Amino acid sequence: MQSMSDRTSSSGQLPLETAGVATGTYQQWVDGVAGVLRKAGRLPIGDDAPAAGEVLAGITRHTIEGLTVPPLGIREVGNPAAGIPVARRSTDTTEGWDIRGWIADPDPVAARAAVQADLEGGANSIVLTVGAAGTAPTDVAAVLEPVLLDIAPVVLDSPDNDPAARAAFTTFLANSGVTPATGTSFGADPLAAALRAGSSADLSRIPEIASSATDHGIGALVVDGTAAHDLGAGDAQEIGWTLAVGVTYLRALADAGSGIDPAVALLDFRYSVTDDQFPAIAKLRAARQLWARVLELSGASAVPQRQHAVTSRPMMSRYDAWVNMLRGTVAAFAAGAGGAQAVTVLPFDSALGVPDAFGRRIARNVSHLLIGESHVAAVADPAGGAPAVEQLTDELAAAAWAEFGRIETSGGAVEALADGSFLERVTAVRDDLRSRLATRKAPLTGVSEFPNPTEQLPQRRPAAEFTGFSWPADFEALRDAPASAPVFLATLGPVAAHSTRAGFASNALAAGGIAKVAAGPTADVEDVLAAYDSSVTEVVCLTGTDVDYAARGPETIVALRAAGARTILLAGRPSAELTVLVDDHIAIGADIPALCVRIRGYLNNAAGETS
Repeated sequence: MQSMSDRTSSSGQLPLETAGVATGTYQQWVDGVAGVLRKAGRLPIGDDAPAAGEVLAGITRHTIEGLTVPPLGIREVGNPAAGIPVARRSTDTTEGWDIRGWIADPDPVAARAAVQADLEGGANSIVLTVGAAGTAPTDVAAVLEPVLLDIAPVVLDSPDNDPAARAAFTTFLANSGVTPATGTSFGADPLAAALRAGSSADLSRIPEIASSATDHGIGALVVDGTAAHDLGAGDAQEIGWTLAVGVTYLRALADAGSGIDPAVALLDFRYSVTDDQFPAIAKLRAARQLWARVLELSGASAVPQRQHAVTSRPMMSRYDAWVNMLRGTVAAFAAGAGGAQAVTVLPFDSALGVPDAFGRRIARNVSHLLIGESHVAAVADPAGGAPAVEQLTDELAAAAWAEFGRIETSGGAVEALADGSFLERVTAVRDDLRSRLATRKAPLTGVSEFPNPTEQLPQRRPAAEFTGFSWPADFEALRDAPASAPVFLATLGPVAAHSTRAGFASNALAAGGIAKVAAGPTADVEDVLAAYDSSVTEVVCLTGTDVDYAARGPETIVALRAAGARTILLAGRPSAELTVLVDDHIAIGADIPALCVRIRGYLNNAAGETS
């Protein structure tokens, strides 16, 4: 096999290859990207070839925690020379992942039907929510009746860690008369419950849960990282939290007299995956590597971390919920490529209430298509060795280990929760993410970008309210209560000139629940005034090019005010001359929910003064 050094070009640069055929050097790729960036105005036009670092900086992304998502990875740029840690890799077979349905329905008849439909539709296992958000403990046996427990694993999800839920499940296990399939678990996680509730954690029942689980040959604990993710934690914080929780549970079991290896066997891990695919892939790989290190330091046998990946609840939107299918598909791809043993794709209508049969079927079919038609699982560890992914995984592993260290410095997960230090760090990341969402640096299709203002939301049965950090929440709250009046778009110049800013302003207003009326394809001030009706709205947004603003902006603003406009907005950033003439502006980088709240204030003030 040709060595890496043998495959470098005569200039010492690594060729980019397709099927063994050299297609160019790294520098040629850099030059090509530089040309694109110049056309986009993101690099100055000149004869000098920009440095590779300058070009890469123009297209490199960073996660909310500041980790680098490189645009291209080669061994010369960041790939670890010492090789890839074995524990990072996925070692499963290429038969595909466990397709795991999640049932959270307080109606026992509907829940039972959903369990049966999932299993008959190709799901391999089930998570059953028990308690206020799902099945009552007294209905557990009836809901799980269709399950062949020796074939299909069942994992309990009891957010309040209700002993009655475990008791009901224990009875079901005893009455089944079979050995439960591997993967079946009580799913207990008192620290996740405490994190979600903002309360102190009670670990006193862990020895009892572990003993019962051992008696029945099932798992006892699921270290649920989604509890941190749902509150706004970044990927490194989520991993760091799960490491600290896993260590806390191992210590509790050791104190109860358990050996380290039997204790490890009782634990499974659950992680969130978003539609930001490369960080999601890297998260699962980094988590495996770091847990292996924890086990090494603990003197435990090297057992790969068992991972259940769940598509992110915070990224799910109620408006244009169909886009959730796309988000879920990308997240499921990342989960499979990242090596999760089990994957749950939340139905696209989960944010609307209890998912219906169609939503559940689409969710199952995402995994079926990825496995059976796209063959994502046909290659073991498909992301392994990709330098960009390995570089990101390195950074994420280092950041997560540092977070784990901070939690341990506080005294462990229980203490870091009690003193508020972990939540304080999560809040800082969450606030940064909220800012990115509000300014559309992190766009949400159908919500902050390309909203459909006339959309009628599909109806679903009520479900337990999601109490975490919903990414679209600030926009959806405004959409839920539309503004009482529209904004008039005063479009200067021909369509070709004003369409870009008119479209931008329309999208921004619609994202905040504000309708618009437009002057149409206008060319001069008279056309704008002829289309404007102050009885419809007294808030106007001027849209056009900077050239048109300079030439006709002042006279148009004066004329509109004379025609009854009380508030004038500008699409774009106003010049010094226009700054004193307009009341506000809509520009790239603006906090759209905050802007739309201000505009609603203008609309309300105009209506109040008129009345």
